[in-house]
Amino acid sequence: MGNWFVAAKKADFNRIAEEFRISPVLARLIRNRDVCGTEEIRKYLLGDIGDLYEPGLLKDMDRAVSVIREAISKGQKIRVIGDYDIDGVCATAILVRAFRSLGAKADMAIPHRIRDGYGLNDHLIEQAAAEGVELIVTCDNGIAATPQIELAHRLGMQVVVTDHHEVPFTEDIRSGERVYHLPPAEAVVDPKQPGESYPFPGICGAVVAYKLAEALGTKQELLYALLEMAAFATVGDVMELKDENRIIVKEGLRRMRRTAHPGLRALIEVNKLEKEKIDAYHIGFVLGPCVNASGRLESASLSLQLWLEEDYQKAVPMAAELKNLNDSRKEMTEAGVKQAVKLLERGAAGETAQKTEEEAQKAGEEAQKTKEEAQKAEEEQKIKVAAQKAEEGAKSGAVPPGEDEKSESASAQTTDAESGVVQKREWEELSSDRKDKVLILYLPDCHESLAGIIAGRIREKYHKPSIVLTDAEEGVKGSGRSIEGYDMFAELSACKELFDKFGGHKMAAGLSLAKENLPGLRRRLNENCTLTEEDFVPKVHIDIALPFSYVSENFIQELELLAPFGTGNPKPVFAQKDVRLLSGRIFGKNRNVAKFQAADAEGRRYTLVRFGDVESLEDFLRGKYGAAADRLFSGGKAELPLTITYYPGINEFRGERNLEFVITNYC
Repeated sequence: MGNWFVAAKKADFNRIAEEFRISPVLARLIRNRDVCGTEEIRKYLLGDIGDLYEPGLLKDMDRAVSVIREAISKGQKIRVIGDYDIDGVCATAILVRAFRSLGAKADMAIPHRIRDGYGLNDHLIEQAAAEGVELIVTCDNGIAATPQIELAHRLGMQVVVTDHHEVPFTEDIRSGERVYHLPPAEAVVDPKQPGESYPFPGICGAVVAYKLAEALGTKQELLYALLEMAAFATVGDVMELKDENRIIVKEGLRRMRRTAHPGLRALIEVNKLEKEKIDAYHIGFVLGPCVNASGRLESASLSLQLWLEEDYQKAVPMAAELKNLNDSRKEMTEAGVKQAVKLLERGAAGETAQKTEEEAQKAGEEAQKTKEEAQKAEEEQKIKVAAQKAEEGAKSGAVPPGEDEKSESASAQTTDAESGVVQKREWEELSSDRKDKVLILYLPDCHESLAGIIAGRIREKYHKPSIVLTDAEEGVKGSGRSIEGYDMFAELSACKELFDKFGGHKMAAGLSLAKENLPGLRRRLNENCTLTEEDFVPKVHIDIALPFSYVSENFIQELELLAPFGTGNPKPVFAQKDVRLLSGRIFGKNRNVAKFQAADAEGRRYTLVRFGDVESLEDFLRGKYGAAADRLFSGGKAELPLTITYYPGINEFRGERNLEFVITNYC
């Protein structure tokens, strides 16, 4: 439920509406997304490929183009080394296809998540040198790979870095001044590097790769095809859908809906989606996870093959395998989330148990006195018997049969029990409970590739910065996900001496460290954390308190002008106060859909729908209205007031189209 806030941003909504031939409500929604001024609004509503920024605006782009063109002209072997996630895979495919179209002798390599770890490493550099590579081009990595690039130079290779991650830095303790450390590559193309003047630095690695392909003179026809991959990665890497990103995704989705790309077509087909209806949601929650699953559970080479495959018949089994991998990933993720929640809630369970224990303790104290008196008498009798047996044994020199074996067995059991206690304590002591401001979870049996996903799920449940770590070949490694108001990269930077390696940005990070540093990490992050209890309450930002009666099919069509929706450009949130729930039913395979008939203050009837987490809504209604909530779901008469936030839509069923209102929050 959280804290609800209604946006109150000001503008001349009627003028905007008139100028762009939209409704004043839509004008208000655009202003709520901090889109201001005639040109910004025009680009938001009508922007196309012609509005994308010139690639030459990126620092070092000219130098990168020069180095690559020279390598192509000399017939040198070029190796593209990307990352194993959706962004890295797409970026690698973009560059390989662009390079080959320009006549380059280009191949690729993607590090194995488990064997190689993130980014460049000595093994990949040495392998490239052994195979005659003369130029390495990185994508979605390399910005922190100074030692590896130095190694490449010693082995006679050049390196061009394309990346979008934060540049590593050291900070003077006294002055707070940051010194950034760029890798010694022949060229570094990264919109986040010092001295960069690119108008929009929030692009992903695949878009940086796309810009390089464009700057190299790749033919327009191929660039259109590569734009689909750039858009796919932008959504999949959870970049903000603002400015240039919004145009890239909007144009990319438009082309995906009629795509000729064999791999993308196959992936859409095996997931039983309609190509013509593909949107950002499908990339973020259906298609993208399939591409990511390859790099998470096995090798990302399968996903890369899919993007490079030109034969549809060959692409279909690849796509099917990726879907199967993603299904397995889902199951493993659910198990990991349950384990994490159980670990976090041990403290809460302990608090409840403590009260019961204290009550029972008082009652047990009196009984204990009686028990002790009885035991005392019993022990005195045992002592007498034991003394008598010892006296008899001393006379005969015999040892009671089986006593040595019993003693050894008891000793072994004690050792095992103690070992079990130590293991339990390790899990508990190295992990947070839910009281911590920053949640640190050590899950030694978790697949390391799932750490980030689990961290994201934990963040959503508790609305706290969350880091999940698991055992690695050396020490522990994992990923973190943050909340609004907590810069995870900066906070990790403040205790970087604890890490073997780390990187990321405000909302997410990856890290590796020695296990013995985990207690220090938990302590430091929580001691340094300035978040308050208010920060841990989810915030519901409402665009407009909009009565159901305003909504029409034309209005819903107008809302599509705001799409694509995602991070940085969320779906509008509307609110309606005191809707009266008249009847309801719960259905779906997992009882995950609730449908209600409802009425507004004027008695007009509407259909409301809730997708997912129906159980919480049920509990809320029963907690607030008691038996009346039971009547609501059993066909009895009920009128239960509920204030909701919603998004309107059209339900098409058996040729009929009806308005419905999707409940997103309630109180």
